[in-house]
This record gives sequence, C-alpha cells and structure tokens, in this order.
Amino acid sequence: MADAQVERDVDALLAAMRGLGSDEAAIYAILENRDARHREALEKRFAEKYGQRWLTLRAALHDEMSGSELQRALDALDKGRDVRAPQAGENMLDYGKGGGLGRVLRHFLTWYNFGLGGASDAIDGLPRLTGAQIRQEMLPHLLPGDVILSGNNGGISHVMMAIGGGLMIHSMATEKTMRGHRGRIIDVVTAPAERVAEALGVKQRRQGVLLEAVDGFFDRFERDCYVIMRSPLLREQETQAGIARLKSLLGKPYDWDFAPGNEAYYCSELVGEFFRAALGPRAPRIGASKQNLVPVVFEREGLVDPLDVLKSPDLKIVLWNEAALSKHRALLEQAGGAS
Repeated sequence: MADAQVERDVDALLAAMRGLGSDEAAIYAILENRDARHREALEKRFAEKYGQRWLTLRAALHDEMSGSELQRALDALDKGRDVRAPQAGENMLDYGKGGGLGRVLRHFLTWYNFGLGGASDAIDGLPRLTGAQIRQEMLPHLLPGDVILSGNNGGISHVMMAIGGGLMIHSMATEKTMRGHRGRIIDVVTAPAERVAEALGVKQRRQGVLLEAVDGFFDRFERDCYVIMRSPLLREQETQAGIARLKSLLGKPYDWDFAPGNEAYYCSELVGEFFRAALGPRAPRIGASKQNLVPVVFEREGLVDPLDVLKSPDLKIVLWNEAALSKHRALLEQAGGAS
C-alpha cells in the first residue's frame, strides 16, 4: 500500500511541475503531509522513473520554483531528515558567504572543469567553418525556432536558438574559444570587472545572453561542426512566443554556477526557456544528469549538456556537416536528415 502511495505521489509531483507554471498547492499538499521515510522514498522513485526524461525531484523543484515558494518546498522535503550535507542543485561552495572570493572560486572551478573550455574545444586538424560557408550551407535551411549545436573536433559543446533573419540568441561564457589553461583563468578572474566596465559604457564584451548573426558568430568564434534540430510541433504563433521569451532575457549574465532560478543562463538553459514558452507541456524531452564538475567539492544535479539536447527524442535532426558526422555518425545517420 505504501509503495502504491509513493507511486501516486511521484506521478502527481511530476504533473504539478509540467507546463508553463507549477502547481505549488499540489506540491505542498504532498510534501508537507508525508513523513520523512515516505519523502525519502519519493526522491528515490522519482529519480528511477523520470531521471532520464526529466530531473531528480530536488533538481526539478529548483528548475520550476524560486524564492520563498522553492524554499517552502525544500523545507518540506527535508523536514525530519539529516540534510547538513550539500543537496542536489547546490554545492559545498554555495554555503556561507555567497560572493567575493568564494564566488570567483566557484566560477573558476566551473569554467576550468566544464563547458566551452573542455576537450571538445581542443585544437584539431578539422577545417574551421567560416561565415561564408554558413551562409551557403546552413542559412537557406534555417527556420525560426531551430536549435543550432556547434563545437570543435567534431564534438558538440554549445547550443544556440535561431530566431529568423539569419539571427540567433545564445549565452556565451567567453568571447573567444581555444583559450587554453591560462586564458580560462584570465576569463574567470576578469569577468566581474568587465561586467562593471560594460555597465559604465567603457567596454562591451559578447558574453552572457546575446543576439548576433549566425554567420558572424562562426567568423569570430572557431567552430568546425554543426547540427540543426527542429521541433515538428512548432507553429508560427508558438515560435514567436518562444522568441519573445528569449528576447526578454537579452543582457542576462552567463550562469557560471549552472544553477536554475538565479536570473543567469548557460547555453542549454535557453533551449528550455524557449520551448517552455512556445509549447508548454508539449515541450521536447531533454535529459539531464548529475555532473561532477569537481568530485565531492563541486557537483550539479540536473545539468543539461548540449549533448543532451542532441539526444532528445522529440527534436528532429535536419542538417549537419561532415565534421559532426565524424563524431556522431550513428546518431545522425539514424536520424535520417539532410547532410
């Protein structure tokens, strides 16, 4: 009987968090009226049942709620349990002082161990893509609402959203790629000062959530592969709703902490923002998993990697280049799109 109740509660929690807005009352009704053992079983079963298509329960709460509403749900989930250790969606460096040196250290650890500075941006022998190639090969096929994946060495490390007219919106951690170890350190240490300078109109950098030309990006930022994905459910009105949501986020900072609900965004977060605004509960399923950025010290639960976007069962792969095929042949050939 207890197992059946856990199953019902798990399904009800998922239903309460799907769509454009969460049903906070339903979430509280479950979490505040179950004992600690039952809530522990809920977390375990939620991860077993929905971990691949959704998130862990705790990460899902972080993704769908914020502020006092999120805190109430987490307090209810943790009541009567030993939660002194960092929980999923948090990390050890989040405790205590949230700014200053601690924040810079978190940013450095994140950038140094994960993201655009990783192995998929290593210098390789594949030819670099140019804006002229993009104008010829990609732009004639690109539609508003398309997902653009890119990277180096045939790998995928960045995702962008096309909005029409040869333009796209994406979130950048740094202005340049192929930075190496020293360059990554400089990027992290100087980022706060550069944001202040930009606010004063002294200097502008192409970081955070920004709009730019697709071909211009490939001219300025070294890439050798791309994949285009598309939702078959998108219609004009829905696409425009998603684009409007992305435009509302222009100028937001890059999410160095890879955490939901903090008014900062890493590249894959924007894909979710677009499709939730455009399609609501029909948004494509995109997996998320725990990432050990720095094992034990710095972990993230429910982080969406660009490769998770590529693997979505609800997005159709419609275009790729030969470099992408060299790395993801099985997945791309199975998709059966254009090459």
